[in-house]
Formats: sequence, structure tokens, C-alpha cells
Amino acid sequence: MSADDKRGFLGDVKRAAYSINWDIQRTFRDLEQAIQPDEFSVAAPKPAKAPKAKTENAPDR
Repeated sequence: MSADDKRGFLGDVKRAAYSINWDIQRTFRDLEQAIQPDEFSVAAPKPAKAPKAKTENAPDR
């Protein structure tokens, strides 16, 4: 291949890559806009923690 043929081929590859990237970015942007949390959903309560037993620190003599 001549240098001009290589430049033309690489230009075509670059345009195709930009086009694919643009389509993917648009698809992700559309998905982000479509996903919305329910207005009526309630977060689950956190489980209650068991109280820790306190131990007295008596000096050993």
C-alpha cells in the first residue's frame, strides 16, 4: 500500500470508531435518563445492633 492509501484507510477506521463511540455514548445517556427510582419506594430499615456489654477495668494487683 502507498502512504496515501494507508492514510485513507486509517481515516476510514478513525471515522468508524468515532461513529461507534458516539452511538454507544448516546445509548448510555438514554439509559441513564430512562432509569429513575420509584417515588413511592421506602428504604429498608437498618437492623438493630445488639448493645455491647460494658466490662469494668479493675486493676490487677
